[in-house]
Amino acid sequence: NITLNALDNVLAYPQALWRESGFLALDLSVGEPLQIISRGIDEKLGMNGMQSVDASSLEDFLEEQSIDHVDLMKLDCEGAEYDILLAADSRTLKKIDRLVMETHDLGEGRNYRVLMSHLEKVGYRVQRVENQVHSDLGYLSATRL
Repeated sequence: NITLNALDNVLAYPQALWRESGFLALDLSVGEPLQIISRGIDEKLGMNGMQSVDASSLEDFLEEQSIDHVDLMKLDCEGAEYDILLAADSRTLKKIDRLVMETHDLGEGRNYRVLMSHLEKVGYRVQRVENQVHSDLGYLSATRL
């Protein structure tokens, strides 16, 4: 997309954001890109049918790229929003002015209410918009106060 649109102000990084830096295993066995399951690499699991990808925590990524301020962060990461944002400390989140994201309700501890509460505690005003088609999906907009 960057090349096709002749963009010169976009940088792509071949890595995932996650709750911690290291490697993730992407389970590609389903065959549908939107249903890839990511999990930490476990020596016992091996890598059968999995693809290893480099992963960074949000804190490490911003530090490695010398990013001190983010105007807007957009997340559409199929459920990984909880691992990425709930693991980020308040110092890291304070670098980000606005967040917009799709959320997936994945059960207790991994739902939009938990994420809203976490973001509000670190100084964001958060709004939610329901997905009219899928009850387990929604959208959050968070703006630093």
